[in-house]
Amino acid sequence: MPVADETLYRLLQVSDLHFGNIPAGQSTASSAPSPRLIGLNPLFDGQLGHHAAGVLALNDFHARLRRRCEGFDMVVTGDVTANGAVGQFDLAGSFLGAGPSQFGFQLGRSDWADTGISGNHDQWNGNNSMIGGPTQGLARHLPQPMPRVRARILPDETMLKFLFIDTDADVSAFSPNRILGRGAFHTQLQALEGLPPIGEREIRVLVMHHSVVGPVKPIPDPSRPGVVQITRGGRRRMMEIADFSMRLLNHFIVDKSISVVLSGHMHVALLSELVATNGPYTRRYLEARCGSTTQRDRFEYKDLKGMPQARALRPNTLLMHEIVREQGNLVWKSVVHWLAPAGRFVPLPPANVPAPATPGQVSFVLS
Repeated sequence: MPVADETLYRLLQVSDLHFGNIPAGQSTASSAPSPRLIGLNPLFDGQLGHHAAGVLALNDFHARLRRRCEGFDMVVTGDVTANGAVGQFDLAGSFLGAGPSQFGFQLGRSDWADTGISGNHDQWNGNNSMIGGPTQGLARHLPQPMPRVRARILPDETMLKFLFIDTDADVSAFSPNRILGRGAFHTQLQALEGLPPIGEREIRVLVMHHSVVGPVKPIPDPSRPGVVQITRGGRRRMMEIADFSMRLLNHFIVDKSISVVLSGHMHVALLSELVATNGPYTRRYLEARCGSTTQRDRFEYKDLKGMPQARALRPNTLLMHEIVREQGNLVWKSVVHWLAPAGRFVPLPPANVPAPATPGQVSFVLS
């Protein structure tokens, strides 16, 4: 008789919320205004703040999930704020936490900071100049030291272990890496080098802001069905992981038996099965990268004048993960949900998803 499928765990992943400033005199449920120079260059798109439609849709999805499921965890993979201002952290914390929120509703997750990490925007000094140290808002709302380890025991007694790291830990406040949005975090991995070998019934998940794939367009690996390759050239790209940190990350994934990497940063959802190597050994793993969940994903109409017609923002996304016992195997399932014009997150991609296209869902066998 076949073994019935069983869902053992559910996890909601949101990222790049980019809570911005609500100007004085405006409704507390308003969207953050777009930067003054937004029309000049696509580089300014990353400085957009939240929009009310995205915040409301996330609250609606979270509420529907609570009604449907007995329980689920949530992880925030960085860039809670648009530029690290104290007021932006306060706005985000009240919405994600127990409230009361300026929006009039909140997720009510008092533990959000325990399962959330900062991103590069959260390290900014409260304005869009990028350089300079973080404001007091970061320490107030995300005070936990990094790296940190958290564990969940699943109903079948499997241990699910989350490893949270700060991918900006080794980025100077006055450096090219800060301006280019590049991640550097070798000291975080060095701090976890003493992690013991993985247990017999243990799954390890690495939670980080910067994406392993980064700005490089992945291509299918002809020698490994279902796996994609990352080709890193000699030039330094914006938004990517610095070379030495990337090298250590590959060793770390193999040495510490990482099965899943949860990331954000690129504002484009992407589910990729990858291969890491430490030299003699390799390991297949899944990177589940979330796009921006509540950052403005449509330009204000006043800003569209003079913009090329092809310039557009990516739709907001969130990821829903499950660990399922399927025919005797443990399987990690990830599903992308896109924000539709009707104002709800749905597991149906827009008709024209700009490249790089991503599968809407993936199943990755853990054991």
